[in-house]
Amino acid sequence: MKRRLVWCLLAALPAGAAEWRKEPGVRVSAGSVPFVYPLEAGGYRLYFCGQGGILSAFSADGLDFQIEPGVRVPRGCDPSLVRLDDGRYRMYYKIPFGQGGPGQSIHKAYSAISADGVQFTDEGLRLESEGTMDRGWVSVPEVIRTFDGRWRMYYVSARDGIANVIASAISTDGLLFEREEGIRVEGLVDPAVVKLPNGQYWLFGMAGLGAPGSVMTMRSATSADGLRFFWDEGARIRAGGPDDARGLFDPSVVALPDGRYRMYYGGDAGKTLSAVGEWQPHPQVGAAAVWPATLAPGGIGSLFGEDLGEAATVRVNGKPAETLYVSPRQINFVVPETAAGPAAHIVVTASGDRPVTALAELRPVSPYLFTLDASGQGEAAALHAVNFTPGPFAPGDDVALFGSGLRRARQVSVRLGDAPLEVRYFGPQGSFPGLDQVNVRIPLDFAARGALPLRVRAEDGAAPEVALTVRAP
Repeated sequence: MKRRLVWCLLAALPAGAAEWRKEPGVRVSAGSVPFVYPLEAGGYRLYFCGQGGILSAFSADGLDFQIEPGVRVPRGCDPSLVRLDDGRYRMYYKIPFGQGGPGQSIHKAYSAISADGVQFTDEGLRLESEGTMDRGWVSVPEVIRTFDGRWRMYYVSARDGIANVIASAISTDGLLFEREEGIRVEGLVDPAVVKLPNGQYWLFGMAGLGAPGSVMTMRSATSADGLRFFWDEGARIRAGGPDDARGLFDPSVVALPDGRYRMYYGGDAGKTLSAVGEWQPHPQVGAAAVWPATLAPGGIGSLFGEDLGEAATVRVNGKPAETLYVSPRQINFVVPETAAGPAAHIVVTASGDRPVTALAELRPVSPYLFTLDASGQGEAAALHAVNFTPGPFAPGDDVALFGSGLRRARQVSVRLGDAPLEVRYFGPQGSFPGLDQVNVRIPLDFAARGALPLRVRAEDGAAPEVALTVRAP
């Protein structure tokens, strides 16, 4: 998909919902096939194909780049970069064997590792193409960390004998990838994928390659799960400007600190440009709010939105979740016990087949208590632990508190006002899915009265403060 021309690297940002506006100015004047990584310490590093392999340039603002000395990776092209949990960087790239397109040469995906993003050590083959359904063509690998912490590689394939398709492979460690069934998008090449704050995936690619009389464009598609994509309307940018008259190639999209996005891409004559704009929701992929903001395996969560459906199914990190209540505007569900990862990526599919996404943090323990008015504030939902009658409560009473997200805790502490309470039990309530229970005893010599602040801690997490009313014995 890459031409032997020296293409310009251009950057564009969206202007409104459809066409993106190109910014003036040259970013890199002698390179092609860009990938831009926003550095954790500030600034941007642009990796690109040049003389001798993959080279790099640095910019403090994402616009004015200075070429860095040396070669990052020899032989390779089409780089993408992922930061590992230990702070190192892994670069994925393709190596071509022979000249030409699918059926004429062979492309395979490789990786290299680096402590600083500059000096890389080869790690070898990541995804083979020969003798596979990709028919010798695993090209332009774009690897991202999914919301649930896995690694997904999007790449250009000749799968099923169809030209210009994007396929994918999945990995749990970033090294061993397994192909996923089906085609992600047909009619696009050179994938670039952005994770959106609402739990959706935004894929960009070049359209119009090899079509007689067609104008090359950059198009995009939106997905709830990273597998099934819906086309966004229109093109983001089109070939035909003074610096991209021959075509557009190889987008790389980054989120800017102000919420807008910038796309870097290949064009003519080895130049680079840029622009600014905003993401807009896709009508076929909805978004919902999730409560609480941090979920725990086995805990109860709630989704709030519009058109969630009457017969919706919920999946958390790809695993089916039990639903406790379903309506067009609210769904209560239980996070699967086997859900794992740094985030809970929630996808709702209703009878109308319109996916809805939500994103929450996921921790092994994330406690919260239910309240009488179901707001999460005010008087705690509590019963006498002996006869399960409602309060008020007096010194010497055993009280059952109800909440969720703490069943995996190794220890739980509770304070009422300024006094610690004896915790006599904590764990699953036993008869209602996702519901947890904490039994505490109010000391006989407890002196405070009235609605008092109630604080529960489990592991290193604290439930939002609620109240418990104590009366005279």
